[in-house]
Amino acid sequence: MNLKLSFLCLSIYCVTLSDAMTIGDQIKEAFIGIVIDSESFLRADDHGTVINCGSTNMSLTWTPKILDPKRTLTIEGYAKFPAEFESGTLVIEVKYLFIQRTIKLPVTCSMMQDYGVPVKCPVKQNQMVQGQFTIKDLSALQYLHGTIEVKIFLFNSHMTQLFCGSVTAEVN
Repeated sequence: MNLKLSFLCLSIYCVTLSDAMTIGDQIKEAFIGIVIDSESFLRADDHGTVINCGSTNMSLTWTPKILDPKRTLTIEGYAKFPAEFESGTLVIEVKYLFIQRTIKLPVTCSMMQDYGVPVKCPVKQNQMVQGQFTIKDLSALQYLHGTIEVKIFLFNSHMTQLFCGSVTAEVN
C-alpha cells in the first residue's frame, strides 16, 4: 500500500510525501516551484571586481555580479587621480565572442557627474574620488549572453592616463 501524506502545500506548489522519496528529495521538489533562477537572489558576495591595469590607486566593485539588461548596475569604490582632470578621452575596449571593438569618446568631468559619478570638478592631482553610482539602463546588453571582457581607460587632455580598469563579466 502506497500511503501518501500531504506534507507541505504552498499557494503555488504542493509537495506530496511518499515512501519512495527521501525527505531531502521532497525538500528539493518543494523549492523547484519557488526558486526558478538562483542567480536572481543577491548574496553578500554577489559582486564583481574591477582589476586595476594601471598605476592609479583604486578599488572598484559592481553589483550584481551577473549583468542583466533588465536590471540596474551599481558601481562602488574609490580612485585617486594621479593628475588633474577637467576633460579628456575615455577609451573602451570590448571583446565578446570573436568580436573586438575599441571606442574612443570625448569626456568631461561634468559629463561624469551627469552620469552619477561622485566627482567634484575639476579633479585636482592626487584627489580621491569615492562613492557609488548606479547605471540604470543596461539595454545595450540585451543581445549578449555569456562572457564579455571590457577594458576602460581614462586620459586627461594632456593624454596622461588617469585610470585603467579591466572587467570580465557574465551577461545573463
